[in-house]
Amino acid sequence: MLSKFRLSLNSSFIGLASALVAVNAYSAVPADPNLKLPQFPLQITEYIEPNVMLLLDTSGSMGTIENGQSRIDIVKDIATDLVNNNENIRFCLAKFRYDQGATILSECGSTVAQINKTLTEIQGLSATGSTPLAEAYYEVTNYFAGKAPKYVNGAGDNSNNDNTIYTALDNGKYISPIQYRCQKNYTIVMTDGKPQLDTYFPDFPTPSSPKKTYSVNPSYGTLKGGDGNYDGKADDDGPDNAYWGVYYYLDDMAKYAWDTDLRKVGIDGALNDLTGASFDDAGNNGTFTKQNLNTFTVGFTLDINMLRAAADYGKGGTGNGDFDGNGIVDQTDADNDHYYTATNKQELNTAFQTALDQIKEENVSTTTATTSSNILSAGFKLYQTHFVNNKWIGQLGSSKVVENAGVQEVVQEWVAPSSFPNDWANRVVYMGINNGKVFKWSKFTSSEKKDWFNTESDPNKNNSEKVVEYLRGKQAKDITEVTFRTREGLMGDVVNSSPVFVGPPKSAEYANTDLKASFATFVTRYNSTTSPRASMIYVGANDGMLHGFDTAGNEKIAFIPSKVIPNLKDLSRPDYSHRFYVDGNIDAANVRAEFQTGTDSWRTVLLGSLRRGGQSIFALDVTDPSIFVNGNSDADDARAGKTFMWEFSDSNLKAPPSGSTKYNVDSDLGYTYSKPQIMRLNDDKFYAVFGNGYNNTEADGSASTTGDAVLYILDIATGAIVKKITTGYGMSKDPSGNSMANGFGDVRGFDGGVRSAQGKADGKIDYVYAGDLFGNLWKFDLTSKTPADWGYVAEKKADNSLNPDRNPLKLFTAKDSTNKAQPITAQVEVHKLNNGEVMIYFGTGKLLEEKDTKAANISTQSFYGIVDKNVEITSRASLLEQSIIYQGYSTFGSGADAITKEVRATTEFKRSASQPGWFMDLHRPVYDNAGTVSYLQEGEQVITGVRLVDNYLYFIANFADQDACLPPVKKNFLMTLSARSGASLDRVVIDTDENGAIDAGDNVTFTGADGKTVTSAVSGRTGFGTQLPVIVKTGEEDSDGAAKSVICDTQTCHKLKSPHKVWSRLSWKEIKTD
Repeated sequence: MLSKFRLSLNSSFIGLASALVAVNAYSAVPADPNLKLPQFPLQITEYIEPNVMLLLDTSGSMGTIENGQSRIDIVKDIATDLVNNNENIRFCLAKFRYDQGATILSECGSTVAQINKTLTEIQGLSATGSTPLAEAYYEVTNYFAGKAPKYVNGAGDNSNNDNTIYTALDNGKYISPIQYRCQKNYTIVMTDGKPQLDTYFPDFPTPSSPKKTYSVNPSYGTLKGGDGNYDGKADDDGPDNAYWGVYYYLDDMAKYAWDTDLRKVGIDGALNDLTGASFDDAGNNGTFTKQNLNTFTVGFTLDINMLRAAADYGKGGTGNGDFDGNGIVDQTDADNDHYYTATNKQELNTAFQTALDQIKEENVSTTTATTSSNILSAGFKLYQTHFVNNKWIGQLGSSKVVENAGVQEVVQEWVAPSSFPNDWANRVVYMGINNGKVFKWSKFTSSEKKDWFNTESDPNKNNSEKVVEYLRGKQAKDITEVTFRTREGLMGDVVNSSPVFVGPPKSAEYANTDLKASFATFVTRYNSTTSPRASMIYVGANDGMLHGFDTAGNEKIAFIPSKVIPNLKDLSRPDYSHRFYVDGNIDAANVRAEFQTGTDSWRTVLLGSLRRGGQSIFALDVTDPSIFVNGNSDADDARAGKTFMWEFSDSNLKAPPSGSTKYNVDSDLGYTYSKPQIMRLNDDKFYAVFGNGYNNTEADGSASTTGDAVLYILDIATGAIVKKITTGYGMSKDPSGNSMANGFGDVRGFDGGVRSAQGKADGKIDYVYAGDLFGNLWKFDLTSKTPADWGYVAEKKADNSLNPDRNPLKLFTAKDSTNKAQPITAQVEVHKLNNGEVMIYFGTGKLLEEKDTKAANISTQSFYGIVDKNVEITSRASLLEQSIIYQGYSTFGSGADAITKEVRATTEFKRSASQPGWFMDLHRPVYDNAGTVSYLQEGEQVITGVRLVDNYLYFIANFADQDACLPPVKKNFLMTLSARSGASLDRVVIDTDENGAIDAGDNVTFTGADGKTVTSAVSGRTGFGTQLPVIVKTGEEDSDGAAKSVICDTQTCHKLKSPHKVWSRLSWKEIKTD
């Protein structure tokens, strides 16, 4: 009878409380062999996973059948999909007890075990009992506050109530899921009907007096407790039916959840968060003094005023629910952004996902304009990318370096794009499908239009064409048929893609090679004294496009790789949550190849990658920028087809056109974190060379079966695989024992002049070096003139323990002092010393997952210099160890010109001939009163490459955020060490005191461990960004004959001195700056 009565009342379903989570499919989630690669920029965004509670209505009315499926089964399907498909949320789950309060079924969390627990409990839900809506939410607030359960074995408890405790308790109290003082917490409440038996709130702090006594159905007893009228508005609480306890207190609970500090220090065990700071935030000017709950409400086949009021209270509003401002609270009020209604499964799914999308958006940092990772020097110009976080717009700026009163400064000349195009319809935008086409609506098939661009949940509503117009540059305000996201700029954010400058070809590029004569004709055509081809700057952006600008900042071309096309429509969503598109690095060079059958010719080829945006490498012909113009449609497509050369991916987006050779695939390709590089090898041909990136075992229908780290060598003209060399190190050899997939980031080619008569560089790459996620340093031997030999000619160890192909050779495995593997994700550097030794330089660490931003998750990382003796170095014990001996704040200069910087000094040991390299652990030295040193690990690692000028090394030691709740202002050291030994330099090279002179005033003086005063060259200095600064040689020299240079980061340059005034080209692609 009770169930029948509740069905007639359309009993309610209550929803979620917040947190971001990553899962793949229901049923138990196995250990994932892949990294959790996020869709937001780790470099500038500190992301705290929010807690999201799913509080589900399990009352009897949830058994009602809707279109052949019960409401409870509908909700179970949707909740399962939500948990599976929304990453970086700490989901938790609660259900209604039979007639009193709620049961917390799973704790908030995002580990595999926690996700599996939540998914299992979702599948076990059933529809029975009443609808204690406000009581259930009250119990959720007690869980978040770390209080004792209020309803288990409570007064007047019905025998049908579930009294099982499903979560861990601490001294009889819940363990609060709130981990950080800045963490946001949410409850999404969904109900299919009015509340029932919803009157009992033990220990509830009701402001009103006296307390009410509720007499409901005698079968359920007379319960006395705190009045549910928290907001003091008795007229909106009912009852509609006192006998069945139909009172409207959910809005009161939402206000209570918003108003209450759930982690007040000294109450229910609250003290410090995981950063060690007080939950009351006493030491940070009260930025995060209260930890509360936000409320979303969803009515399933229901629309009542209580849900509107609860949603309004749940975001800090007044709770009146009058969203249209007409003075009347009724069903004519437009939904606010915390309240949703749904009448069927599809609408309910949309409601939940929209709420989660808003939660994600609220939990992205809202810092102002942030400099991206990338500065390019060309001539004495700097081209630098910027983007605005949370608005997700990007810019390319052109600057010049000028000297002002002895100080080098960066003066901006222009920023692009400066505005939206007036003639957006004729903007030059190409795409990589159907052999290369103009990106226009008419170029897609009917199914492609529907699948790739329809943003409407209703298939009968189709604004797909408007999406294409929007992506081409039409502003949202000019599109009246549908509401799109308002952009403040044309170009999307540029986070990891570094700009590349492509100027007219110069004879010097191949002057000392066998290509000199044939290249001269190409130079004559495209670099004549009267009409040289236009110089261009290319950069990838997270709007789905690679952009090409001329040197005045005008966009001349944009290109969309095929693999990002299905995700482009997300860019138009008003609730857009950041994702990556064309985020990878670029390479470009003048190359000679068989671009037409039987004929070799010269072209300028650009290679691009997607990084987290997808599993794809693409090639464009950028020889002649003058063809980047609009004309008639057929001519436009011809130019698009000429520009688009090929795309290499893990799988094709669609079947290639008949006879096409532009699309090649391989399942071992992961997300393309490895920059594709153009290399000339010893068979005299040019190739695209790159590593396989990360997560190649992702379950996307084209997963790698091994997870090996792999090197690809592709035909530069066609993108076909010429050689694929595997390391044999994949899931089966994960040093952590977790069967993680391996992978390569950027690789490094080295021209050792192996086949040249004089043994000098000849413009042909002989070896490729790369580090993998497992800490292994690999050497690929490409000295043979025959590509078939490249996988088989390297020496093997005596025990024959190398991979079956025998090439590459594993030179070294980076491990810390506890034997823990140190990942190598930054590009290595290779350098030949004056004594003939070839050394490989690299730092360890990774910034690929959200957990990598937290110092507590990062073990000791190191920097290495390894001699290539063509045999494996089995332990770092044979290497010379250098150490950081001082780190502190020092004052440079005096008076008004004095500046204080945090600096480092390091040891200066000499490396003996028997030591095959050196290393330095990256951590802070701390001395006790006796002068004994210990080391403080602060999450320091190397996530960018190395720059080598003459025999000096420059690299950035990047620090993880020490406090996840504070703005992500990174502390980084620019380290400067000797290339041969890793020692402190024997001379000053950087103007540390910024007085315009490089002299003894740039040294640091400190007290050593023995109590004596020490003066040393500065080996590390703060004041530089997270990325490696640009070093520009000016071609001038000081009075002592040393070469003048400047080292530039963001808007500041410092003078730099190098000991040799002769510029020595390190590779055939390096061009002297003049």
